[in-house]
Amino acid sequence: NIQNLQRTQTNLQEKNKQSHQKVGEGHEQTLLKIRKEIIRTREIDVAVKNRNLRMKKRDNVISSSVRKTRK
Repeated sequence: NIQNLQRTQTNLQEKNKQSHQKVGEGHEQTLLKIRKEIIRTREIDVAVKNRNLRMKKRDNVISSSVRKTRK
């Protein structure tokens, strides 16, 4: 009885491993497209954040230099 349970558990574990590893070619392509889009979106987000930080630093430098010239 215990051996049957162990075999069943082992079979289920193997089945789960296989289901994650085996996907149809169309589904695999869809997953790749989604991953690429996610990566591209993150790259754009990082670029925008970096641009905003550079602009903020530039604005801070300009405003501090304006304050200095007014004194």
